[in-house]
Amino acid sequence: RNTFACPHRRLYASGQQGRCLAVPRSLIELVAQTGSTNADLATKLRSSDGWAEGHWLVARRQIAGRGRQGREWFDGAGNFMGSTVVALAKGSPPPATLSFVAALAVHDAVAVTLGDGAELALKWPNDVLLNQGKLSGILLEMVRDHVIVGIGVNLARAPDLPDRKTAALADVAPPAEVAEFGEALAAAFARRLDDWRQRGLATTLAAFLQR
Repeated sequence: RNTFACPHRRLYASGQQGRCLAVPRSLIELVAQTGSTNADLATKLRSSDGWAEGHWLVARRQIAGRGRQGREWFDGAGNFMGSTVVALAKGSPPPATLSFVAALAVHDAVAVTLGDGAELALKWPNDVLLNQGKLSGILLEMVRDHVIVGIGVNLARAPDLPDRKTAALADVAPPAEVAEFGEALAAAFARRLDDWRQRGLATTLAAFLQR
């Protein structure tokens, strides 16, 4: 197992005053293989171990991953598969709206990775599209006043789906390394989560609908 700290301290500017959010040291635990990162974090949350908000569990191979409605999520070698948790507090927006936070974070991280000119878009309720193809999957699960946020992103290759177009970052650029992309995603998620909490759901929805 490898553990490394996210270095993206001032990657994004937030607000009209140009306020920069100092991203906490979001620790990312990288494992070679697991059944499901969401299931692993659920087990920890139900036990005395727990799992701190801001920490991520990322697997290079996920052999029992799930998508929405129980669908199996494609496990392509070199793709990003990881989970984090959000602790719910009184007055927080509805937990289900964390799907918008996750989608915005993926969009931000991909934009940073690809640079200018990438044809990125968000589609309701939480799809991230690259050249009109589905790039990622997001799964939320509630466990003991926490929401587990699972994210899969096609970095190296995309699955063939019978009902929709798919895409991978490698279709348009050299594929990003899993650990490096995880750092960018952790930074983006921390910033978007802060907006969701401090500025409210309306700000998050406005940002989503603009993309």
